[in-house]
Amino acid sequence: MGALLLRHGLFITLDPSQSPNDALLLRDGRIQAVGREQELQRLVDAEAEVLDLKGRYVLPGFIDPHLHFRALAESLVTPRLGPDTGVTDIACLQEKIFRESQKFPPGTWIRASGYDDTSLAEGRDPTRFDLDPVSPLHPVKLTHRSGHAHVLNSMALKLLQITRETPDPEGWLMERDPETGEPTGVFYGHGDPFHSRIPPLPEDLLRKGVEKADDELVRNGITTFQDASVRNDRLRWLAFREWKSQGLILSHVVVHLGWKGFEEYLADPESFGEPLPGLTLGGVKIVIDETLGRIAPEQRELNEKVLAVHRAGFQAVIHAIEEPAIEAALTAVEYAQKQYFRPDPRHRIEHASICPPHLAERIRSLGVLVVSHPTFLYYSGDRYLKTVPPSQFPYLYPLRTLLSKGVTLAAASDAPIVPPHPWFGIYSAVTRRSQTGAEILPEEKITLSQALALYTVGGAISAFEEKEKGTLTPGKRADLVVVRENPLTMDPARLPEIKVEMTLVNGKVVYPATEALVTRR
Repeated sequence: MGALLLRHGLFITLDPSQSPNDALLLRDGRIQAVGREQELQRLVDAEAEVLDLKGRYVLPGFIDPHLHFRALAESLVTPRLGPDTGVTDIACLQEKIFRESQKFPPGTWIRASGYDDTSLAEGRDPTRFDLDPVSPLHPVKLTHRSGHAHVLNSMALKLLQITRETPDPEGWLMERDPETGEPTGVFYGHGDPFHSRIPPLPEDLLRKGVEKADDELVRNGITTFQDASVRNDRLRWLAFREWKSQGLILSHVVVHLGWKGFEEYLADPESFGEPLPGLTLGGVKIVIDETLGRIAPEQRELNEKVLAVHRAGFQAVIHAIEEPAIEAALTAVEYAQKQYFRPDPRHRIEHASICPPHLAERIRSLGVLVVSHPTFLYYSGDRYLKTVPPSQFPYLYPLRTLLSKGVTLAAASDAPIVPPHPWFGIYSAVTRRSQTGAEILPEEKITLSQALALYTVGGAISAFEEKEKGTLTPGKRADLVVVRENPLTMDPARLPEIKVEMTLVNGKVVYPATEALVTRR
């Protein structure tokens, strides 16, 4: 790969050591220099390529440190049932399921996702009794937009041998008719208790979803993503290897293993194969669940799990949403460090959605990093205003408090729960406004520069990649985003309107597909 000179631009480097400049030189996939065009011209030869930015603005590539790539891929090739797709009541949902079932032979599993009970006119989850009339010959599974609820129709329940006598799946609540005890088809919990018992998507359909998901990421300027799926095991890692080696995924990928994958790796690390460029193993995902009204796993088991991850030299990537779970996660990290000290293990708490100041201080003192989701304020803010208890509401996504306490903070989408659109998250962090414009804890607003750092610098730090990514600094990877307007000076209300015009990964244009703007000198 040769040299590429970007000129006539404005570079938002997020590196305070860099002065304002109008040109940037890339070579062999890295940033060679940032400076004035006349200075950089002397560093390139006649074969160098030139990109005339014509006054556009360049930022470091966005990093999404917590999403679920396979689920995103599947969601893009199966029906979506969110309010943004016109599903405003159960009749609309039924119509979509009916139409989908007509495409496939009887007995084929129908999957759909993204329904939101709070956005349906009925204000409730659909049940098997809603699904049965429109899908009598197909097993159906619907997934809530949060991923924390699923609905099965009667045929699906029959195939999975779930009856009135069936106990609740471990860690899950199975809704039952209060009079008969029969399952309604609705299940509440974290993850998916049925994934191993339901046939996977056909390989050709999944491949199409992978291509669509990668396109969705790069067209939104995401040059690195971290997959935080709890089901990431050896087979899923090998699938990522295949997709990456075949060029189906253009972004850099960090894969966090689930517990099964972690045990498989410890037993036989060579079975995972050699690392590929742009694909690395990250930490180990541990979920602290409160669905049943108590912490699961209980504290002693959690302590030992985090210690095992810690001793093995991995990062603990701990799902903890509310105060009791965050407290338990911090107790486990503290226990691990006392048993076996490691400098800068950089364990993480994912979400920390309800986090009071005293916990923020403890997070900082233990050197734990938080991966938050400000985009949820935009997509779910109106629901939060109605449903979050007054005792918890003051501590909802407390971005400013976390930063003021010295916590290292990164921001992520959690896609496909919400779309992987960084500008919506940046807007949410800066304005604290929902889709309807309602303001949510304005005292927790942060500055635009701080918000940009959450999606770049913070994301790099979250995976020990701050020497490689996150700023436009010589020596770092040439992962860039090009936009037409200056986000630093525009009205914050217009931030969601920003469109990525070009994305570069390792100095190569990956979006748009054409490199028409790139010319020879």
